[in-house]
Amino acid sequence: MLSFKEHAKKFNLDEEEQEILADFEANHAGKPQITEERKKELASLANASYMFRASAKKPYTIRLHSGAVEVIKAFTDRFGGHYQTLVDDAVIELAAKLKAEMV
Repeated sequence: MLSFKEHAKKFNLDEEEQEILADFEANHAGKPQITEERKKELASLANASYMFRASAKKPYTIRLHSGAVEVIKAFTDRFGGHYQTLVDDAVIELAAKLKAEMV
């Protein structure tokens, strides 16, 4: 693994880029790397998420707490997107995690 100075020299980083890299190294030095088991778990979640997203969408009528929906709508109004897409994304992520738990 290249050190900060080796990165700066190899990639000809400007001052701002050097500060960003130095800050990253200072805050992440000595932190444990992702284990092989965690990598497999993340790959499994990504695969399950992909499979759910690749399947056809079908309309469902469900009851949701109005306060939660209002917060989601306010978020999408402020940052862009559509609230139903955000809810769908959350459901897909939950389904992928649940599927991984069942294996």
